[in-house]
Amino acid sequence: MGNVLYDLNEDDLPSNVFKKKLLQRINISELEVKCNDDRCEQSNIENYLRQLNPNLYYGYHGIKSQCVTTNVYKCCRNLNYYLDLIVGYIRSSKCRVTDKDDLVKFIENHWRDNYFNTGKLNECKREKDKYSTEKRCILKHLYDYCEDKNYLEARFPNDEKLSSQYNDYLQKKWNTILKYTISKENIKFSINNGDLKEDITYRDFFLKTDESIFNKCHLIKEGNLTVSHINIKTADEELTGSDQGNTFEQSQYQAIQPDSGSSISPRMEIFLSVGITLCSILTFFILYKFSPLRSYLHSYIGKYNPMEKNFNDNESYQLMEDYESKEHFVQYHSLSH
Repeated sequence: MGNVLYDLNEDDLPSNVFKKKLLQRINISELEVKCNDDRCEQSNIENYLRQLNPNLYYGYHGIKSQCVTTNVYKCCRNLNYYLDLIVGYIRSSKCRVTDKDDLVKFIENHWRDNYFNTGKLNECKREKDKYSTEKRCILKHLYDYCEDKNYLEARFPNDEKLSSQYNDYLQKKWNTILKYTISKENIKFSINNGDLKEDITYRDFFLKTDESIFNKCHLIKEGNLTVSHINIKTADEELTGSDQGNTFEQSQYQAIQPDSGSSISPRMEIFLSVGITLCSILTFFILYKFSPLRSYLHSYIGKYNPMEKNFNDNESYQLMEDYESKEHFVQYHSLSH
């Protein structure tokens, strides 16, 4: 090859092997133009999406069999990427927020019913939990980069011009999605497959291909990578010694725990309520059994119950007749005092 320099042909990249067929009837840049329009009318964008859906479905049928026989994961990443790209155009538009929400819901529902969890690509999922978009993008970027890198180094070794063009291509590829997924917070993720474990900062991961993980493509195999969110400690958490390495799943569990401002848990409140009730009953029983309260209640009830009064009078008469019984009665009360 000598000193011959080549221009990058995006369609030749192995990461785009399904792109040409999938988008053969679609010019997705038209959506970008409509979304960037200052007037940004919801009806215009919705009409475009209605035309896009059947044309995309046509392309999908052209790659479906190839996806099943070659690489389901790769096909799924491509479908998710283009849906995230469409959502990115909509979210970055100048439409009203309510219009954006309606348009995203419209396109998401159509793709969910036709491309995800259905038919031969039943394994293809589209997660909706927190940070799911970021995690999808991280996986696609890493797999695509490593696949393209192996191809370019084998075909065009040490071609700096091609390398520079490829980096420009990556900027264009991810720019729209990053606009609506990168927030002000410094989001970090952990990439793991057993042999490889790397912590990355989300915004830098797409903008800097000199990250150490990109030199470990030989450790990256299809379908064996997991991405989890790292919960960054706040100043308060630093003081309390919270764990820094919490994954997204753990922090999600913590988010539904009772308010930490309350020092008494719901279970403790139940135990306290039962304990107070039992103590009240026991106290009343002791007062009733071993104090004048019992005789007072009897005499009070006797005023309004002739049968009870009659019974008490007869019992008193019998006690007076039986001296021993009367003495025992007095001793019992004297011991109780």
